[in-house]
Amino acid sequence: MRILLPFLLFVLLLIHGSSIGLSDDEAYYWVLAQKLSFGYAYHPPAVAGFIAFFQFLLGGIFDSHISGLVRLPAALGSSLIFGMSLAWLRDLGLQARDEVKAAAVLLSFFGFFSLSWMMVPDIPLFLGWMILFTQCWKLCSEKPTNKNYWGLCLGVTLTLLSKYSGILVVSSAFISLCIWAPRARLAPCLGFLFLGGLFGILPTIAWNYSHEWVSLLYQIRDRHEGSSISLLRYLRFWGIECILAGPLVIAYFFNLLGRFVKRLSRKNHTRDVHQKVESYLLTWILPAAGVFCVQPLFSDFKPHWAFIVWWPVVLSLAFLLIVKKSSWTWLKFQSFYGLTLGIFVLASCHFPIGTWIARSASHVPGSVGSFDPRLDVTNDFYGWNELESFIKMNWGGSYASLPVIGSRYQTASQARFNLSGMRVTLLPRDLKERDEWPDLGVSDGQGPAWPKLTTEILFVADNRYDSGPQFPSANCEQLGRFEKSRFNLLAKWITIWHCAPGKI
Repeated sequence: MRILLPFLLFVLLLIHGSSIGLSDDEAYYWVLAQKLSFGYAYHPPAVAGFIAFFQFLLGGIFDSHISGLVRLPAALGSSLIFGMSLAWLRDLGLQARDEVKAAAVLLSFFGFFSLSWMMVPDIPLFLGWMILFTQCWKLCSEKPTNKNYWGLCLGVTLTLLSKYSGILVVSSAFISLCIWAPRARLAPCLGFLFLGGLFGILPTIAWNYSHEWVSLLYQIRDRHEGSSISLLRYLRFWGIECILAGPLVIAYFFNLLGRFVKRLSRKNHTRDVHQKVESYLLTWILPAAGVFCVQPLFSDFKPHWAFIVWWPVVLSLAFLLIVKKSSWTWLKFQSFYGLTLGIFVLASCHFPIGTWIARSASHVPGSVGSFDPRLDVTNDFYGWNELESFIKMNWGGSYASLPVIGSRYQTASQARFNLSGMRVTLLPRDLKERDEWPDLGVSDGQGPAWPKLTTEILFVADNRYDSGPQFPSANCEQLGRFEKSRFNLLAKWITIWHCAPGKI
């Protein structure tokens, strides 16, 4: 089971991820992978590096413009996260007969696992988290080997190269080592932690230094500009997290906090194994919770930001199968809840279930153009892969040889990934985006304002980012609109313009 369960998860995620198109953000990360750098506009370089590595490894066998190759590191990383979690639980005493139950509890975190086939920065972040978590545990609780120290270094490096929020994970590692590592072992542990931190943070500092610190400023300042206290937004955050993680996970999170506060007030220093594991998990929960469970009160949030808080809570629930056998009675609810919704999410990517439900609820007639496809986010995986053949079939010749421009990174990325036979770039673009895209020589500048065109181009937009071209003094006309339907329901439309610097 220790190999079979992670392998089955890998196969499932890879088959699923290979069968549908990329999301906008995944297409963008693929674009970044075509030009490796120490950093990028929105994230450190790990996600692009993973895509580039597998593209280099297998690009001679498979076309680099297929979704399965882009998502291969996501499927592999997710199965490794899952496998390392089961291995950690086995080290704590999980019996072979309970492994399937533990796997069901872990996979019930459907907010993560039902989307973990997507190649996004959270995959290397969680992989780095899991490496760091398990190596710190071994260094604190077992007789370590050299590979545990180097594993610690690797975990820190990967975590910091994945997302800026990785610094919270490193702080958890530092706290856990300071509390539980034997005194004679603490100095080398902190040394390898520091070494991994240097490897992880220096590329980001180097890139930001050469780009006027725009990426760091965006994350710290610009992303939360104009923030204000909102109780309604805060309640919405907890409601969404309750759905995505499961009500039992959120309830157990507060239960852990309550028991931790009680132990502090009673100055309980018991060496009970259960409490030691629980306290260790709390050092990986509290730093991230102090940010991601408070920040939504003051500014907008993305639901997946808090997943790094819920994952150790899920591990704590699975640990109950070892110390409290009766816990399975109510863990069955969490497992059934998460696995059911996880299957629903996976199925929705292949069938427009969300659209069917929304149409039924709103009593919208069933004609193709009667429903706004933006209301079903699974529609985003469809349409772009057929655009090149649509352009060549309808206009061919000289139009099909023109450079293609998108004004949003989402549309430009989808066009560049899917229009493999055409030249594509983003215009306009600001300083933090400038190095990520090729200069096709079609304008007298790159941005951030709309530049003047110097040659003819095609411009693309879709139903989610539908603003047309605004090149000054250019003559632009809409050539047509490509539409993609799923089961006779409109899923995507892409509008194509032809623009020239003077009269056509």
